[in-house]
Amino acid sequence: MSSPTNKNTTNTSFATNDNDTMIKRSGSFSSAGGSHGNHFHSSGGATSVPECILHTEKGAVALEEGSDENQAISSSLASSVAKKAFALSVTVADAAGIPAERLGQGGLIQCPSMPTEDGSPPGPKKRKLSDAYGKPRSAIKHSSSTERVSAIPVTARHNVLQDYCRQEHYTVISIPLMSNPPFGGDDGLIRAQKFESHNTDYSSGDAMEINFPNTSEGRFSWKYGCDITSGDVIRKKFLPQTDRNISFEAVGSSFEYKIGQKIGMAVYRNYEFDFTSHDIYANHDWDKNKLSQDDILRLFGKDYSVSIYTGEITGISTDGEVFRHDINTFRGCSGAIVFLLDKNQDGLVEDQYFGKAIGVHAGAHKTKTTTDNTRARSESSKANFNIAFALAGFADKEKYKPPPSETDEK
Repeated sequence: MSSPTNKNTTNTSFATNDNDTMIKRSGSFSSAGGSHGNHFHSSGGATSVPECILHTEKGAVALEEGSDENQAISSSLASSVAKKAFALSVTVADAAGIPAERLGQGGLIQCPSMPTEDGSPPGPKKRKLSDAYGKPRSAIKHSSSTERVSAIPVTARHNVLQDYCRQEHYTVISIPLMSNPPFGGDDGLIRAQKFESHNTDYSSGDAMEINFPNTSEGRFSWKYGCDITSGDVIRKKFLPQTDRNISFEAVGSSFEYKIGQKIGMAVYRNYEFDFTSHDIYANHDWDKNKLSQDDILRLFGKDYSVSIYTGEITGISTDGEVFRHDINTFRGCSGAIVFLLDKNQDGLVEDQYFGKAIGVHAGAHKTKTTTDNTRARSESSKANFNIAFALAGFADKEKYKPPPSETDEK
């Protein structure tokens, strides 16, 4: 995760969660070094990493740069997915009650099997919601779109769990906020959203074994299990979340994941982050003389905007529940919706699937294999990749079907 910058100086501590990494904030953000709170438990030396920049030659695609000349994504798809990006903010506290903030991403998945409902918006007194810094924000925004569809809020499960960061135990003390970027002159959307795994204390029994066949990593265990959590289906037509333009349609259960399929993530960063700090270079063994600050900003994109990051599927687990990918990621990306691009699919994806959601980004994996030579430890190989949990058939699950009473009425 990562967060909004308060223009006023404050001593509040904030936590990122890709996994939890503490950072201090006094007007701006700086990254924390090292890998803390491993996602993985593996005898092979596998750890989580908060950033996983795999291609330094590949920059982020700013919304205004999505054009028919762009090699990865068309202007129409870039414009469409940018409206569907949601920043996630979760307030947590340590044992002493000191607050911190986790930041990540989330999204809405369309649930066409659950019909929308009529209803009246709450009274004026319920239409205001304070943001993380006490500033009133509009909790309900009416969209100009007449197309409405029921929607399921989703994010990475670890974003909303109780968890440890640098040996400190953190509990969730607020309802997460999902923030959608402003478009067309409106103020954007900020909405409190509770998820099924809200403030759950994970246990070792939650871990999920993942196996990517024909790879050097073999099997490893993902600490948080199936790393997707969802909220209640949103059905009221007057709620802005039912605007079809801000939710993804997920691929159905018959969709076939294939290595080489081109994918992307739209990430809304509604805060400032110092991506040019020393730690960013140290975490990746980058040489400042070879990779300038301009290069770093090109990789990470702009603050207070939506950036689109592209790549492809590089592996599929034996059970089909998880896939590897090589999209450049960083703190604050966990929970982002992974969608199919509309260019360079080379026959691996039918046109009908372009722009549809296929997964939720969870985190990055780093493996090192070492050998002992003359008492000196030397690295012989390493593997870095990201993983996402599959969404195929997500909206078709039994719990997202209308109750029998509604079916009988039709």
